[in-house]
Amino acid sequence: LIHILRKMGLPNNTTNWLENYLQGATVHYKIDGYISEEFPIIHGVAQGCPMSPILSVAF
Repeated sequence: LIHILRKMGLPNNTTNWLENYLQGATVHYKIDGYISEEFPIIHGVAQGCPMSPILSVAF
């Protein structure tokens, strides 16, 4: 995602900020009451992220 945004011409300070914001994000899955271990979010953004609609257009 960051690579795509940079190719689109977004300024480095914006993409660097976004990269820092997204780096280290994790998720748990809940299935039938079972909560999984923590997994890193490798691609995209977390569900419920306020920037998700804007970033999904680029991705």
